[in-house]
Amino acid sequence: MHDTILCLCDLTGVMARPWVEHGYRAVLVDPQHGIDHEDGAYLKLACTIEEAFDQISVLLRSGRLAFVAGFPPCTDMAVSGAQWFARKYEADHLFQAKAVSVAEQCRVIGEMSGVPYMVENPVSVLSNVFGKPSHTFNPCDYTRYAPEDNYTKKTCLWTGGGIPNAASQPGHESAGSRPESYLVHERQRPSQQSQQDAVGLRPRGIRNQSQGGKQMNLLDETKGKISLSGHSTSDVRFVGSRDGNLGIPWSQAEKVLDIDYDDGYGSQEIAADLVVAFTDGGFLRREEYDGSEWWEYEPPFRVPETQKPFKLVKLTSYRTWLLVEINYPMEATEE
Repeated sequence: MHDTILCLCDLTGVMARPWVEHGYRAVLVDPQHGIDHEDGAYLKLACTIEEAFDQISVLLRSGRLAFVAGFPPCTDMAVSGAQWFARKYEADHLFQAKAVSVAEQCRVIGEMSGVPYMVENPVSVLSNVFGKPSHTFNPCDYTRYAPEDNYTKKTCLWTGGGIPNAASQPGHESAGSRPESYLVHERQRPSQQSQQDAVGLRPRGIRNQSQGGKQMNLLDETKGKISLSGHSTSDVRFVGSRDGNLGIPWSQAEKVLDIDYDDGYGSQEIAADLVVAFTDGGFLRREEYDGSEWWEYEPPFRVPETQKPFKLVKLTSYRTWLLVEINYPMEATEE
């Protein structure tokens, strides 16, 4: 009985929702789930794909899988972020290899499953690794199913196991009209259901936890984050670019920041190098994940009174990222 789908690198579960509504169970794998837990028909594994290999192996052998979907993070692969590749390479020569390895894990699990599968990413370096994508589309090709997804963002799917061409499915309206919320999969469609109710696949680039992005006022967001960081607007030294070449005082920045933008998944709308610098050396910086964006606080760097020596700087395994993990593995585990 094929009654379960597997979603890799999936926090929200939005893609799996139509399947669950038609009686399927869904296994979602993503470290951001916090702890392993069941949530109705969803089993949420709070771990990386590699850490979930044992559970995935059992699922593959069970014969219950109906579909596999992989949404590997695109931050280090999407060509829209190519301007940052050089800086990321200086910080970590393997940054892109690590990102591609996650995508390859998704693809290999899909191939091993023997059921229909897809790996989704925007236009990215994956084309150099996986080859030409099986299908491409813009969200605005399918707004017949989700009017709120009326924007363009070329999205690529590498598929296998018999998934039909998305462009040949009901509801597709090529570029310029409107996008897709669900790529209709004929083999999994419950009988006598309308196209809108069909079991489908919702690519991450056009999904949002709130079922469509919401408007965020940048000034309100900034004031809120300033407060959460333990500062007030009087502590702002300047608002401007991260390299410091552009900058204005808070009194001028308030008017500039008083704009609305869509902070949901899709396309990034706020300048990536925008910062709010504080007089104590801390600052707010913009973070982005597949078009969803927000402020992150960086505290001022202060040297502790005591420091431990270390001798190793090279990563000892795929799971070690920090100096303390490399040099003091037992202590890092305890913490």
